[in-house]
Amino acid sequence: MPGVAERILLPKEHGTYGELLCPMLSALTLARPGRASWGLAVLALSGFLAHEGFAVLAGRRGARALRDGRWVAWRSLMTLGVLAAAGAAVAWPALAPEALVATGILATLSVAAVSLTWFGREHTLGSELVAALTLSGWCTPIGLAGGLSLPVAAALWVIWAGVFTVATCAVRAVVTRTARRPIAPVAALGLIFAAATATPVALMGDAGYIPGNAGVTLIPAVVMFLVLTIAPIHATRLRLIGWVMMGMCLLTLALVVAVLG
Repeated sequence: MPGVAERILLPKEHGTYGELLCPMLSALTLARPGRASWGLAVLALSGFLAHEGFAVLAGRRGARALRDGRWVAWRSLMTLGVLAAAGAAVAWPALAPEALVATGILATLSVAAVSLTWFGREHTLGSELVAALTLSGWCTPIGLAGGLSLPVAAALWVIWAGVFTVATCAVRAVVTRTARRPIAPVAALGLIFAAATATPVALMGDAGYIPGNAGVTLIPAVVMFLVLTIAPIHATRLRLIGWVMMGMCLLTLALVVAVLG
C-alpha cells in the first residue's frame, strides 16, 4: 500500500503546523463549536495542507520536484481543495455576520501568503511573518462561529499573532548570529512585536473586555525570545529549538485556555 507521502504532499515546515493548530485548538476549546466552527476548521486546515502541492507546481521546490512530483502535487491540490470547499459549504449557512467578515479577512490574507510563495518570497522574514499572522488568525472566525464574543476572539488572534511573530524573530536571530551578521535589527523587531501585542492586550484587559491578567499568556514566548537572542545558540541546534518552540506553544495554549476560559 503506498504511503501517505506518495498519495498526498504535506508541508515540511513543521513549525507552521503549530502556528495554525494551537490557535485553532484554543478557539475550539473556549467556544461551543458547531457545524460552522468545524467547517471553518476543515477549510483552514485543508487550505494549509494544500500549500505544499501548490509550492511544487509553482516550481518553488525545484525542477526535479516539479518533474517527479507533478501528478501527486495535482492530486494533493485537488483533494485538499475539495475538502476545503466542503468545509466552507458546511460553515457558510451557519455563519453570523461578524464571523463571515472575519473569514473574509483571513481568506484575503491567505491569498496574500500564497502569492508570496508564487513569487519566490516564501522563506523571507516578511513572508514568515505574514504566514504567522495569517495562520494564527483563523482562530478568530472559528471562535466567533462557536459563540465567542468579538473581544475574546480578537484577543486570541492578537495573542497568538504576537507569540508567533516574536518566535519567528527569535529563530531568525539564531540564524543571523550563526551567519555572523548583526542580530540587532531582527532582535529589535521582535521586541517591537512583543510591545505591539502586550499593549492592546493590556488595554482590552483594563477595559474589561478580557481578563486583566491576559498578558501572562505572552510570557513563554518572550522568555524564549530573550534566551534565543542572548544565549550563544548555533543554528545547527534547530531541532532542539523546534522542541523548545513546541513546549512554548503548548504552555501558551494552556495559559490561554486557563486565563480566557
